[in-house]
Amino acid sequence: MTLPLHTFQFEGSEYLRYPPDPWVSPRQIPEVWFAQNVHEFLYSQECIIKESLPYKVNEGPWAAGIYFLIHNDSIVYVGKSVEIMRRLNQHREKGWVFNQYWCFGGIPELYIEHVEAFYIYALAPPLNEKYPILHKVIEPIVRLARDGLLPYAD
Repeated sequence: MTLPLHTFQFEGSEYLRYPPDPWVSPRQIPEVWFAQNVHEFLYSQECIIKESLPYKVNEGPWAAGIYFLIHNDSIVYVGKSVEIMRRLNQHREKGWVFNQYWCFGGIPELYIEHVEAFYIYALAPPLNEKYPILHKVIEPIVRLARDGLLPYAD
């Protein structure tokens, strides 16, 4: 399988996308950091689905990041994990139905919850039952995403 240039390859067949680095001002409060860096990790729903990989048990990155579960060309769940492959396997063991996944990493730990919250609110995946707190700085960006007015990084 040929990897797109923007995809980082880990050991074997494990894949994880990394947004451009370095991040702007890495020691800011999360809401300010999000507003200044959002353009670096905005991926459209179409891009996520198009670049998703088939899910196979015990395959995926042993790395931290945001991941998307996809079933029949629809994003059904957004989550974050320190070991994405382990979480993918756990979701399958719980009986969740998905046949593809997509993920990206490189988000500083202090800010990853805000990025996850953005995608959960912007995409409203059906398997996300609990929604994290959405900071007021992120709300207008979610509205732009839902209205299709956000310029994506892809």
